Amino acid sequence: MLEGDSLVFRYAKVDDTMTKNSFPAIISLSDDGYVFSYCVRNNTDVKINHADEYANYTTNPAFNNDTTEKTKYEKNRNHSAIYVRLIYKNKIIGIMTYQVNAPNAYSGIQFSAIKSIASFVSIAITNCQNRKIVDDKMVELEKLSNKDSLTGLGNRRAFNRCLQYNADWKDDFYLLFADMNHLKRINDLESHIVGDRYLLAVAEVLLECARGHDVFRISGDEFAIVLNDVNKAEVDDIVANIHKCCQKKQVGKHPLSLSIGSAHSKEAKSMEGLFAEAEAKMYSNKRDYYSAYADNI
Repeated sequence: MLEGDSLVFRYAKVDDTMTKNSFPAIISLSDDGYVFSYCVRNNTDVKINHADEYANYTTNPAFNNDTTEKTKYEKNRNHSAIYVRLIYKNKIIGIMTYQVNAPNAYSGIQFSAIKSIASFVSIAITNCQNRKIVDDKMVELEKLSNKDSLTGLGNRRAFNRCLQYNADWKDDFYLLFADMNHLKRINDLESHIVGDRYLLAVAEVLLECARGHDVFRISGDEFAIVLNDVNKAEVDDIVANIHKCCQKKQVGKHPLSLSIGSAHSKEAKSMEGLFAEAEAKMYSNKRDYYSAYADNI
């Protein structure tokens, strides 16, 4: 297949007389030693009735007058080959070759038929390549559809899927629900650009303190963490570490702080109940925070 200024071997039929090592994996179009590059440079197809005819298309010493090299290929001198371009929308996308160790193996009719086959092969390969591009784009879109555009964390859609997965396959996990304090005030007094910096700082703190766990931004100032394989003491340590890291981060005029609530799946009757419990504890923590730090608001 043609890639840039080189031909890369992608597909091959291997028999007793032709192995995968017959050609290098990549051939430069500037290399005069191969008929492949000749076909591309000259925009033509080639039919060879006998190996001696290779001298018309290549400088490869094995097919010219270099007797030292020629002896290496002497047993395959009775050789026929066809090289046809793979063309799609007037552009060469590759070269297809048929080869056999027998002289005059291909007639003019066969040559024309193979060129016709090449046109269908070109379409098939292009369709496969286009499908791969589409598939890759779909994978990319799927990833983007599950990510928050600002922080790069999982979004609400990804959070819901994660909760559902845990509900289906795991019966022991914790949910942390966190809400950033002061965001509205920061947006009003310092600008939304500064507010975004705070949100990015929150994402950094949560990723650092909950390393190895799933972290999400589920709405404007709301975040969630799903903790697997932890106990209550470890959850408390993670929460304490989050508060500690927030205090150390300096973003703007306002302190970086989060109100956090936690819930245990084994104590909840449903996913809705789990979420509601974590949210209720978060709001309780937020009321305590604003009561204690009213003078700083």
